[in-house]
Amino acid sequence: MKKCISFILSLMLLLSFSSCNSGEESTITSTETTGETDSTNVSNDTQLSNDAPLPNGDTEFRLGDDQTGFIARCDMKVSNGSGDYMFYRGALYYCDYRSQTTVPLCNKPDCKHDIDAYDSDCNAAFDESEFYYDKGIAYYDDSLYLLGKENGGNDDLSSNNSAKTISLFKVSKTGSTREEICTLFDTTDINTIGVFTVHRGYVFWSINADDGTKLYSMSLENKESKRLVFESNKSAAGINRFMGVGNSLYFSYSYSVDDNYNEWEGGICRYDFETDKIYSLVNSYSCFTVADNRLFYLDSDIAPKKIFVCTLDGKNVKEFVPCPDNSWHIFSDSKYIYLSNSGNDNISSGEYKLSVMTFDGKTADTIEIPDSCELLVGVTMQNIYMIDNGLKALDKSQIGTDKKEWRTIYSVSHDSGEVVLNK
Repeated sequence: MKKCISFILSLMLLLSFSSCNSGEESTITSTETTGETDSTNVSNDTQLSNDAPLPNGDTEFRLGDDQTGFIARCDMKVSNGSGDYMFYRGALYYCDYRSQTTVPLCNKPDCKHDIDAYDSDCNAAFDESEFYYDKGIAYYDDSLYLLGKENGGNDDLSSNNSAKTISLFKVSKTGSTREEICTLFDTTDINTIGVFTVHRGYVFWSINADDGTKLYSMSLENKESKRLVFESNKSAAGINRFMGVGNSLYFSYSYSVDDNYNEWEGGICRYDFETDKIYSLVNSYSCFTVADNRLFYLDSDIAPKKIFVCTLDGKNVKEFVPCPDNSWHIFSDSKYIYLSNSGNDNISSGEYKLSVMTFDGKTADTIEIPDSCELLVGVTMQNIYMIDNGLKALDKSQIGTDKKEWRTIYSVSHDSGEVVLNK
């Protein structure tokens, strides 16, 4: 439990735990702004109501607009349909589906890809003092997007060595070009940057400060359209997870209800592009995913015991299945729900498993996770990723077969820290 509390306080991330939902839905109306935000039009104490609609329009996955995985502050992988992009230690890598090999994303002739060199001119080099790729990366309209710093520094935004402004950067899918699109925000009075994504032409980012957490959006077509769409002034509030599906952005947030940070509450919400409103769906801030036009989420204290499912308006809540093997991570794609107990303090690494379930609650496969692996960190169009001393991947075509081969994407030398690809 101490590990979980520390995780929430320091990173405001995904692995939180909660109580069951209320079955009711509330509405927070966003406010149109240019530059400054009229926060009086944004409700922090939402009133429960039962009149929120189901999502309108397209709710299907669309490559280049949606990502089946969730957006977290780190270890995010995104797909362009032919392969996956990923960052590690200042380098951008590309894992090709057809060849099943990983290379630095650089097409310069004769480049040695000397990522660690000072002022490296390799296209795959993204200096950690300049880019915030650990907050999330997005693939949209044949380009990658991420946050970048103005003048380097570290994650302590109160430090004299921290960035003064944060900008949006665009990188071509081959890595050959990168450009600063616009300044998104300055770092005055900000403690940390939360999470970031681009979804269907809109940029979303969250920031955390002493007075709570805020979620902003901006249209890529209109750089003057920056606006506040959600805020919570609760103690230690933070937005933990983004997931874009159809015409909506789903997110979870959490906050402390006591001064000692022992008790936490929160919820899962949906920002609807059609109604331009935030709908509070369920009172759970644990892991969630959206698939098969439904919301699936874990509900627990320390080790989740059950999975719940509801419609996309937060209604018709019911238990989906008992949570297998004390799982506490949940992912999805267009075919399966993925559950893993990796990283659970109550489970030894030799007992880590990945459960693959159909949308009607049947077990499609139970996959043994190698002892060296520590955490499930992503599910993309073709691959399932696990962290060990580097990164391993399992091709999803092996689900339901007797063959399970976790291949190495990269390994890291314990002695030198050298990154070795594909072996």
